[in-house]
Amino acid sequence: MANVNYDEGTIKLGNEWYAVEGLKNKITDMLAVGNCKINNYARVLEELDTKMEGTEPISAVLTAKTLDGLNKIVSESSKSMGDCVREALTAYLRS
Repeated sequence: MANVNYDEGTIKLGNEWYAVEGLKNKITDMLAVGNCKINNYARVLEELDTKMEGTEPISAVLTAKTLDGLNKIVSESSKSMGDCVREALTAYLRS
């Protein structure tokens, strides 16, 4: 399972982050030079497409106190603000 950045619509393969177009271009370039070892790129392209399917951006208005708390959580973790909000919404909706 690859690491997906939903905020950017990218997926990590090795040490590189790729968007859909970047993966398509990488596969095309590899095939153009006769390199058919595209399996990993094709796999993560499919995974990114599946994970991003049906996603929709949202916006929210937060009080200054809530935003300060959210910024503190983000600064103390390796997660993005979007990741924190998605996790909180998911936990709330599952409860």
